Amino acid sequence: GHMSQDVSITVRNSNIIAGNTQNAILRIFDDGTLDQDYTINGATLTTDLNFNPKTTYTTSHNLTQIDASYNFPATSSNDTSYCFDYYFRASVPFPQPAELQSNDTVHGKQCFSNFYAYDDGSAEQAYGINGEQARLAYQFTTLEADSLVAVQMHFVPTVFDHSNKLFLLTVWADNNGQPGAVLYEDNFFTAQSPVYIGQKDLFWHYFFVDTMKVGVSGTFYVGWRQLDPQRLNVGFDRNINTQDKIFYSVDLGSTWQNGSFPGSLMIRPVFSSKLDYQLDVEELVTEDLQVYPNPTEDVLNLSYAMDGHVEIYAADGKLMKRDVWSNQIDIHDLNPGFYIVRVYAQGKEFQQTFKIIKK
Repeated sequence: GHMSQDVSITVRNSNIIAGNTQNAILRIFDDGTLDQDYTINGATLTTDLNFNPKTTYTTSHNLTQIDASYNFPATSSNDTSYCFDYYFRASVPFPQPAELQSNDTVHGKQCFSNFYAYDDGSAEQAYGINGEQARLAYQFTTLEADSLVAVQMHFVPTVFDHSNKLFLLTVWADNNGQPGAVLYEDNFFTAQSPVYIGQKDLFWHYFFVDTMKVGVSGTFYVGWRQLDPQRLNVGFDRNINTQDKIFYSVDLGSTWQNGSFPGSLMIRPVFSSKLDYQLDVEELVTEDLQVYPNPTEDVLNLSYAMDGHVEIYAADGKLMKRDVWSNQIDIHDLNPGFYIVRVYAQGKEFQQTFKIIKK
């Protein structure tokens, strides 16, 4: 019911002579199987009599006029994702080498998934905000009341590696077109950090505490409250502009400002479905990690070691110490007080947080 009725088609004659218009073909594959074959009248693809040389034509076509009966499949065994492949071919009666005939065809994939996205999946730049306790919020609007199970983010490793910085995943309600009341926020003991994925343009799932679901209705916002002043640098798509939906605050959320740059953040809210379990990432199976003694004075012992790091944060979120994960961590130089110890394996497959007291 929410599918667009119109499709925009762009055709360019790259030849140096005019070409007569020919009928075009639009083919739709439903979940891999050819579903529909449509013919689009060639005369509707150009505003001229022919395709003029070195000229680009963009036209809009109402698909309901081609096939008023076509509907999205009513049932599917997979309610998390459903994909169509489409092929559009427009040609002119020129003989041309076989290796150039692929220029006559546009093909792509349209997927309906259990997340909302403004971005096209490719990061041309990176976006972030400066300031301790700064907030970044991205606006979305549901078609009906639903529940969030996670937020996908694609962080970009730019000049500096900020994978050791912490942020609190946050969901806000709407307040007259700006972020309002907090519907969910991580606590300090469950703070998260940017994860850089080795492959281009993939997203990391950030889940809510205890895999809880967060109810949303109408307009809402997802993003984070960062603990450190450095920009965390989420992917930024410059091809699609949703600048009016990007908000940030540097005064503890008292006032919000719109983003200053045209583009879209690579942040996607993930909604509940019957197949939520498919979202789970594979966990590294290990025995329970123990840290002792607690309270401690000079040395913190870990029951085993892996290839990874140990980070120790003060109660205000400031990183005090970062060391290679070993069986013993020297903390004699820390002042007495309360600290958070965060232990993670290389690649972030394993991560645990502990509270300790330094005597």
